[in-house]
Amino acid sequence: MRWLVCALADRFPEKLERCIQSVDSQEIPVEKVVICNTMNADFIPLARAVAEKYNWNFVVTESNGTPVKGKNSALDYFAQSGCDYMSCLDGDDFLEPDGLRPLYNIIQEHSPEGVGLVGSYAIYGDTKVPLVQWERSRDNHRKTFGVMKPENVRRFHIFANQIREKFFHNRFLVYSRTALKYLRFTEDMLGLEDMLLAMQLKHYHVAGEINYIVLNSPNVYVYDVNQLGTFKNFLVYEDMQWHIEYFWNELNKIENLNLDGTVPVIEDD
Repeated sequence: MRWLVCALADRFPEKLERCIQSVDSQEIPVEKVVICNTMNADFIPLARAVAEKYNWNFVVTESNGTPVKGKNSALDYFAQSGCDYMSCLDGDDFLEPDGLRPLYNIIQEHSPEGVGLVGSYAIYGDTKVPLVQWERSRDNHRKTFGVMKPENVRRFHIFANQIREKFFHNRFLVYSRTALKYLRFTEDMLGLEDMLLAMQLKHYHVAGEINYIVLNSPNVYVYDVNQLGTFKNFLVYEDMQWHIEYFWNELNKIENLNLDGTVPVIEDD
């Protein structure tokens, strides 16, 4: 089995190096690439130097200023790589020691087309806490909701509750080659794209077209939430109502949309 790991980088070369080191320290062998998706031309040579230092492949996208472009560029690289599976990390996040092991076990036992993740940790300052604890913290609310337009706060919370009633996980961690025909992030969206793809894949799982699994594990992935960057800008500055309407319109393009079934959850304590 050939497994590709992509680090999606748009800033912070020192955190990109930490991300790369966390992958290089894994016992599971993988192929590696940095996808550089940035509007900051000064960042590109810094990221390239880090990638070359650790002998990672390096690709620069024609960025449109959104993380979606980088994610689609990773899918394009995966499509031509010949690898069987791909995992993506944000370049300012990192893996836990032996963090690929639970994913490897799922691939070997279940051959899924996709794996989503819940139950991760976040690092804020030098403190590591469960992600759900950070999401509910006063610091998070101050950094995000505290600077949002009031109408966006209301819209986001209503939308988030609607999503959680149907299906939710924090991020995708595994895609298979056979799932590529279902995978494309909508580049008109400046946020919520992971949630949209999660709902689409849930439908295809319920329909029996793919095998989709959610992993609940604290042993895989760590989010660095010290600088929220693009997502914070999305929450503060974007027209939330437009994005929410676009989200449901895109989802409802699926014929006979069915989100009432369940996706299996594997527990990894």
